[in-house]
Amino acid sequence: MEPQPHEYGPLYFPTVTTISLGSQTLLDFYHPITTENEKGEVDCFASNQRELLLFISAAFSLLVLKDSMYLKYLHGIRPVSEDIIMDKVANLMSWNSKLGAVLTRTTRVSLIIFRVPKVLKTTILLGKKK
Repeated sequence: MEPQPHEYGPLYFPTVTTISLGSQTLLDFYHPITTENEKGEVDCFASNQRELLLFISAAFSLLVLKDSMYLKYLHGIRPVSEDIIMDKVANLMSWNSKLGAVLTRTTRVSLIIFRVPKVLKTTILLGKKK
């Protein structure tokens, strides 16, 4: 089963921070369905070509998404109970794992920290104060 790739959007730009508690997991990064290249031309990606890289998010780790990883790419986590280490894992060397190794997931909790630079006034949402 494939993850539901998503982005956090411009409200939280330029940085999103995630603290992972419990189990490790593989985080998938994807090209959007269409994107502009350096020449301003639109590139379209077939679904089988969208995956950019995988990243092992370790238990009790801090992950900071910013710059092009925040702006250009989507991310998601596959709903599986085991992660298989493959050649697209960008931080494989830091794990001292071999290709084909299986990492069993346990319970994982993510604390996602956003900086919200501008908020709506509550009077807009709740009506004018008297």
